[in-house]
Amino acid sequence: MLKDIAKWTRCCIPCQRCKVQRHTVSPIQPFAPTVERFQNVHIDLVGPFTPSDGFNILLTCIDIYTRWPEVIPVSDISAEAVAKSFIANWISCFGVPAIIATDQGVKFQSRLLYSLKQMLGIQQI
Repeated sequence: MLKDIAKWTRCCIPCQRCKVQRHTVSPIQPFAPTVERFQNVHIDLVGPFTPSDGFNILLTCIDIYTRWPEVIPVSDISAEAVAKSFIANWISCFGVPAIIATDQGVKFQSRLLYSLKQMLGIQQI
């Protein structure tokens, strides 16, 4: 009887039109095209890992235009440690990016990083 009901509901056009779609998937939105290298950077924290030389977290930075990756060891996930590592290892080498994209994690939403972005004129996505 269960098979008959399932078959009947699959063939019923009004039933299919009124069917609730619970698994909607939004298409992936493309990033705005960049025209300069190191203008748009995506950053994220990975870890924790087994400590090595006092570092157990990795700050990953990827330039969208060139696909250049940088992996920066960080001692902890505090906003201050992340900001210092980003300035010392990315900004000092490649300059200030116009846009930084993050996963909107707590560590990227702190007042310190907000102040840093305001001071350097960086837009966050």
